[in-house]
Amino acid sequence: MSRLCEFFSRTLLLLSGFAVAAMMVQIVIDVLLNNIAGRGIPVTIEYVSFYYMIAVVFLPLAAVEYRREYLVADLFTAATNSVLGKLQKLLHHGFSLTTYGILIYLTGRSAITAYHDGEIVLGARTILIWPARFILPVGLSVAFLVTLGTALQPLFNPLQCKASKT
Repeated sequence: MSRLCEFFSRTLLLLSGFAVAAMMVQIVIDVLLNNIAGRGIPVTIEYVSFYYMIAVVFLPLAAVEYRREYLVADLFTAATNSVLGKLQKLLHHGFSLTTYGILIYLTGRSAITAYHDGEIVLGARTILIWPARFILPVGLSVAFLVTLGTALQPLFNPLQCKASKT
């Protein structure tokens, strides 16, 4: 289970990196063309807003969960083996799974509606944006599965769990 979680989180992290690189290249070309020729790429703001930024923000969530690099305030639970530390982990996983579940449902519903409506944005050109609406539920779903795998890890491999960060 751990290898599968790692594979999916790394894959989405890699896709997010490609989105950052593509966004950077498109913006640089747009600025150069705007300064040299007086005209940039007409759809840059739309692609950056609806595709690149969404991918950059939501695709790496699974990697953050897998690596346990989220923000943690351990004022009262510095000793993670204490009862309070275990309660904190249980509450964290429960809250994260609930939040991800709600967000997956809402963004999935919104993505399906956008698909059926053929959602577009009218800018310098008409751009089909409904495919970008599926980035959120995909990124959130993988983050949900990674969080679930992390929460269930003590049941499947308790020795490895004691050696890891949590």
